[in-house]
Amino acid sequence: MLDKIPVELLRGILEQVRNTDDLASLCRTSKILHKETAPILLEYRPLQIFFPDEFELNRISPEILAELQGPLLRQLRTTRFLRVTAPGFENENTQRCYHYSPENSDVVRWEVQGLEPNEKRDWPSRQLANDLLPTLQLIQDNKLEHFSWELGCCIPREFLGKEGWLGRSQSWIKSLAVSASSACDFSLSNPGDGFIVSLAPFRNLTSLSWIGLVERAVADQVEIALEQNAPHLECLELDFLRLNPQYFDSRATRFTASSFLTTSPTVYWGARFPRLRKLSLSNVELGEPKDLIQLFNWNILTHLCLRRCSGAREFLWELTDSYFTLRLKTFEIVVDPREANSQELDTINFFLGSFSGLKNLYMHVEAQMMARGDSIWKVAADAHRSTLRRFTYQAVCWEDRVIYEHASSVFDMGIGDTETLESLARHNPLSLLDLECIGLAARPATLRRVLTAFHGKNLKVLHVRYPGHGSEAFHAVEEVKEMMQQATNLANKAPVDEDAKSEVWKLVDWLFSGEGIASLDAVIFGSFLLRGQHLEPALIAKRCPGPWGWELKQAYFDGGLRGATMDRLVEKHFEFLESAPIQLVTWIT
Repeated sequence: MLDKIPVELLRGILEQVRNTDDLASLCRTSKILHKETAPILLEYRPLQIFFPDEFELNRISPEILAELQGPLLRQLRTTRFLRVTAPGFENENTQRCYHYSPENSDVVRWEVQGLEPNEKRDWPSRQLANDLLPTLQLIQDNKLEHFSWELGCCIPREFLGKEGWLGRSQSWIKSLAVSASSACDFSLSNPGDGFIVSLAPFRNLTSLSWIGLVERAVADQVEIALEQNAPHLECLELDFLRLNPQYFDSRATRFTASSFLTTSPTVYWGARFPRLRKLSLSNVELGEPKDLIQLFNWNILTHLCLRRCSGAREFLWELTDSYFTLRLKTFEIVVDPREANSQELDTINFFLGSFSGLKNLYMHVEAQMMARGDSIWKVAADAHRSTLRRFTYQAVCWEDRVIYEHASSVFDMGIGDTETLESLARHNPLSLLDLECIGLAARPATLRRVLTAFHGKNLKVLHVRYPGHGSEAFHAVEEVKEMMQQATNLANKAPVDEDAKSEVWKLVDWLFSGEGIASLDAVIFGSFLLRGQHLEPALIAKRCPGPWGWELKQAYFDGGLRGATMDRLVEKHFEFLESAPIQLVTWIT
C-alpha cells in the first residue's frame, strides 16, 4: 500500500514528524519507510560535539574530528540540531575558558607562536575555531535550526562574533542556547573586548536561552535579539548568574528585568512578547512588577520559572492582584535567600491559591521563611488537586544568605513541628493529589512517612534530590555512595547483611516491596543541573524481576566521543529532575 503513495506526499507527511523516537519506530516498520524516514531522522537527531577532557577545550582531538568527518559526515551535512558540550561543569572552573592559560607557560607559548601582545589572549580561541570550523562549514547553509553551546565558557568570536560562522552561514536558526561564563577574569576586566558576540543576524528565533555574566556589550546584543524576535519568540531563558558581591560595583553591570526587556526604540501595542509560552528568569532583579507583567500575553504563557530573582514577592503579588487570568501549567520558584521571610511564604500561598490548572509545581524554599512547611502542600492540594502531576519541594538552609555559601537541606523539609511530621503517614495533604512524579530531600524515615500517602496510587518516579553541602547533607550523599557499592556487591552475588544496609537502602527495599508503592517504576538520586554535567553522577534504582525487586545503575551511560547519554526514563522526566536546583550554575570567588 505504501508503494502506491507518491514519494513527495510520503516525504511531506514524514517531515511533519519531529519526535526522533517516532521516526526511529517508523524506520523499523518497513523498507519503504526506512528509506524515506532515515534521512529525516538524521536531520532531527541532535548531533553532539563532545570534549572528553574538561580542561583542554582549546583544541579538538583528532578522534572527534575523524568521527565528524567519517561516520557522522552524512548526519553533519544535514543536521538541524547541534550541541557543543563537555563533562564536569564545575562551580569554580576557570580553566575551561579559552581565555585561560597557566601562568607559567602562557608567555612561552605565545612567544613561540610569534604573536603580538594584544593577540596573546585570543590565541587559544583561534586554535579551537581553526580545528572545528572547517568541519562545521560542511553543514548546509541555513540548515541548522538549533545551536547549543554548553561549555560554560566564553564562545569564540569565530562562532558567534560579528563575522562569525553562525551569523554568516546559519542566520535562520530558530533556537539559540548559550551557557557562557561568569568565571572569566579577562572578560570582566576588559568589558566589550573579551567576550564579543553579535546576535543581530538572528531574526527568526522562537527560543533564546542565555546563561552567563552580562556586561554592557553583551547586554546590548541580547537586547537587539529580543527586539528583533519579540513578536514570534516562544521561549525565553535569561540567567545573569550570581556574582560574589565584591564584583557588583567594579566589574558587573546590574540590570532589572523590567527595564532590560522593555528597552525598545519602537512603539508596541499590547504585550511585547505576544507568543511567549515559557519564561525563565534566574539571578535577575525583576524591577517594577507592573511594567514587567504588561510585557506578556498571559493567555498564552503557560510556563513561569523564577530562580533566585530579587523582587519575586512583589512580582507575584502584583500578578495575583492583576486582572489577568492565569493559565499556567508549570510554575517553578527558587526563593532568593536574602528575601526569605514569612511574607514570602504568604505571597506564594496567595499566588498558588489564586488560580487552578497547574500540572507541574517545582519549589525550592529557604527554611527560615517556613512557619509550617506543609502549608504550601495544602494550598497546592486544594487549588490544583485535579491537575497536578509533578511536584518538587525542597527546604534549604544557607549558612551565609548573602553569598550563598554552604547550602544544605533541612531534613524535616521545613515543617518543624514534630507532631505534624510524625503524623504525615496518616494526615498528609499530598494524599489528595494523584502525582506521577515527586521530588523531595529528607531523611529516609521522613520520606517513608510522606510516601505512605501514595500507597495504592499512581506514583511512578521518586526523585531523592541532591541535599547540598552541610554536614548532615554530606552524610546523606555518602550513604548513596555506600548503597552503590552494596548494589555492586549484590550484582556480583556477594551477600548483603541486613544490618549492614544503609537507611537509604532500606527505604528503596520498602518502596519496591509489597508494603510500599506498587506503581513506582524508579527512584532517582542526585542533581541534573545542566544535563547532569554539574555535580556527581546520578543514580537510578529501577523495579525489576528477581528476589530483590530492583537494581541500581548510573543514570548516564558512557557514549565515548559522543558524550554521556541518559537513561530513557531520566530523559523522559528531565525537566522535572532538573527543576529548582540547590546549586548555582557558576560562581566567581
